[in-house]
Amino acid sequence: ETGKYRMYYSAEPEIPGFKGQVYSVTSNDGKSWTEEKGTRMEWATFPSVLKLTDGKFRMYYQNQNAIKSAISSDGLSWKEELGVRVDVKNTAGLTLSNVASPTVIKSGNEYLMVYSGYIDQK
Repeated sequence: ETGKYRMYYSAEPEIPGFKGQVYSVTSNDGKSWTEEKGTRMEWATFPSVLKLTDGKFRMYYQNQNAIKSAISSDGLSWKEELGVRVDVKNTAGLTLSNVASPTVIKSGNEYLMVYSGYIDQK
């Protein structure tokens, strides 16, 4: 909705019934938040959502050892997109055991993703 904020967040593994649930809340002022009913997605931790130029939304999220994405027309109902956006393979010569916690921003005409990668070696 115009003039409202929507924030997405995911459940933590310590929560009973954990299924990597993504939930959302809305706010008129960015200070007071109201929970929206329902689950946005499952098995999609660390959600990062962008509004696209066509008015749709894209969510980037961690799923096991990869970063994937989903698309939505309304910001509430999501459809997982095929493929993986980032996985443990890379061109930097690093041996990663996991990639996680994506954050995506649009800067001009480019998209920038920052994420963490785990290296299990000295």
